[in-house]
Amino acid sequence: MSTTKPKDLSAFGEAALALDVEFAEFERLAREIERLSIGTDKGLERGRTLLVEIDSCNERMALGMQGLSRTLDEARQRSEEAAKLVCERALQIQTRHREAEAMMERFKTLGEMVKQINVAVASLKNQNGADVTDEDRAVIESRMPDFNVQMGVLVEEARKLMEDAREANMKDLERNADSLRQTLQSARHKLNLIADRQRDRTPGATAGPEVTH
Repeated sequence: MSTTKPKDLSAFGEAALALDVEFAEFERLAREIERLSIGTDKGLERGRTLLVEIDSCNERMALGMQGLSRTLDEARQRSEEAAKLVCERALQIQTRHREAEAMMERFKTLGEMVKQINVAVASLKNQNGADVTDEDRAVIESRMPDFNVQMGVLVEEARKLMEDAREANMKDLERNADSLRQTLQSARHKLNLIADRQRDRTPGATAGPEVTH
């Protein structure tokens, strides 16, 4: 009994389909022999023929069940291998996600520190007017080295984050970290300019150590 096989059917599916065909054929033969009248020579001969066909169908069903069992074992093995691969990939994805979260947290922390530095620099710029007293200028100038050191640390951390993001192939974070690094360098440069102006405005001031850029 022929049947049309669906496209892209697996070995297990083909075995199941073939066995299903034999089951259907067996049922058809069983119904026919049940209805068959064996009171005539013709009916008796047909009955003998049906018994042969039924035996043959039984053999094919037995072979089909063996084949189905074999393909089922193979399918189970493939499924277990696929599940193992999925598990390994899931662990890789989780690890990657944790790394990305850690880097994003570093970026967020840097961003917050940059905001604080920018507020401090803006405050110094506002205090850098002509009416600022010598005492105020001295306080401002005394804070410059600490700000410069802090900015240097942040610039280096932004550079390191940019490199880590590049190594992890996190393009967006790499660009954002580089942009943050450039912002920090610009702010640091402005800070140095403020420090230079403070030294110029301090009466009798001598050139102190140059602030590192």
